[in-house]
Amino acid sequence: MAELKQVKISVAPELAESFKSACSSAGVSMAAEISKFMSDRIGALSNIAHKNANKSNIDTRGKRRRQISLIVIQLEAIINRESAYLERIPENLMASQAYENAEQSVDALEQAIELLKESY
Repeated sequence: MAELKQVKISVAPELAESFKSACSSAGVSMAAEISKFMSDRIGALSNIAHKNANKSNIDTRGKRRRQISLIVIQLEAIINRESAYLERIPENLMASQAYENAEQSVDALEQAIELLKESY
């Protein structure tokens, strides 16, 4: 299997293209990789929150809600980018695995947002 290279995701077009190339070379969906990253990040944040329950950044419900809001904003930004990607896919490729992966990622991210909003 091809090896993924670590790429810092940025709005800089050359970095975005590098990430796209790395995903393409590895035969994986950009959406799936970003979803995995966000899932890992949410898990890490959850672990940090649990370990640092007495720290000031999450010691009140309001502060925890604010942290969740920031995560939701990031997830919504990813959904917007993935939706734009889906809209650019030609009709003849809409049955492709890449399209399906991106669509599933958007659905999963939307469900994650709903769960976070329901929790807080």
